[in-house]
Amino acid sequence: MSKIGVLLIGGSGAIACSLAVGIDFFKRKINVNQHLGMLTNDPPFDKLNLVSVKDIILAGWDFKPSTPYETCVSNKIFHKHDNLKQIEKVKPIKIFEGILTDSDFLLSEGIIKCKPVNYEKAISKLRKDIQTFKKENKISDVVIVNISSPHKNISIQNWHHDIDKFNQKLKANDPNITSGMLYCLTGIYESCPFIEFTPSSTLEPEAIIQLAEKSNVALAGRDGSTGQTLLKYVLSPMFKARNLKIEAWYSTNVLGNNDGKVLSNPNYAKSKMHDKSHGLKVNLGYEVEQIIDIKYLSYKKDNKESWDLIEFVGWMGEEMSLRINWNGKDSVLASPLIFDLIRLVHHSQKDKKSGIQKQLGVFFKNPIQSKTRNFFDLHQQLINHYKI
Repeated sequence: MSKIGVLLIGGSGAIACSLAVGIDFFKRKINVNQHLGMLTNDPPFDKLNLVSVKDIILAGWDFKPSTPYETCVSNKIFHKHDNLKQIEKVKPIKIFEGILTDSDFLLSEGIIKCKPVNYEKAISKLRKDIQTFKKENKISDVVIVNISSPHKNISIQNWHHDIDKFNQKLKANDPNITSGMLYCLTGIYESCPFIEFTPSSTLEPEAIIQLAEKSNVALAGRDGSTGQTLLKYVLSPMFKARNLKIEAWYSTNVLGNNDGKVLSNPNYAKSKMHDKSHGLKVNLGYEVEQIIDIKYLSYKKDNKESWDLIEFVGWMGEEMSLRINWNGKDSVLASPLIFDLIRLVHHSQKDKKSGIQKQLGVFFKNPIQSKTRNFFDLHQQLINHYKI
């Protein structure tokens, strides 16, 4: 299979640089563990003739360039000396200047100063970036992945679900259209599959999904499931199957990367909190008292840590509890999932499958158009879809 391009929204961030390292390591075959965390690099997915990781060409949108080595060191992503020595040789990702709307943290918090964006001009600019990327690399297929910081919570209104009304609001630069939606629309206009890996509301408007279906463009999302919520989707079905009643679930998270900084602001954390809590009721069928919080501790960098306390009741009404501590590296957990998603959403596009790819729900906290959050059910849906 020929090479494909991937454009990353947030192309200078920790996850983007981890992806660049992964591609480089696949090309040079210098780490025997480079496939760990991926589903699609081993049987039975090898029957699908998916694009090879080494044949993925990265570029991105952001506001400052950064080398993979600088980013990996500053974020404490990789600690093994042999890895760091090799990472120094990894080339930087080409960066196109990104766009911002009022929903973005960088603009809303005054971190980056820029003029208010005209939505139609922004889309025109992004389309030219995609065309340039294709021409420079002599490729025809491009996948767009949103790995930027979550945007501020917006109000989803009736007009978000009507294509004509949505277009009217687009022309009027309505503040309830986010930068993520502009990137996604650009992808649809350029026939590029789009993956929403953040908790942002990019794929909530039915208008966007309908437009993708009409344009034969594949979509997947939302909010990559890499740690604490993944455990909820694994453990809650077990409690239900054993007829043990969960009364309360306390979850706390400590993050030191940019997402941690953004999510410590309640205006940006609302959708994330929803995605982290919603699945329990879906899996159990009843409400559970939940407390979820996210704390920013800069020292942790890319190392995210979580603690969970599960209070449950068993036979004869006896009260019991389970405590879990998870300490993982955000980018190391996310990168293999993103490679899986890129390969599978590209396969869907080539197979002329459009709109939300429901079979990819296992990769997300809040999979769009999915009725279950049971990890094992979602995994089986993935396997069944490809009949492998």
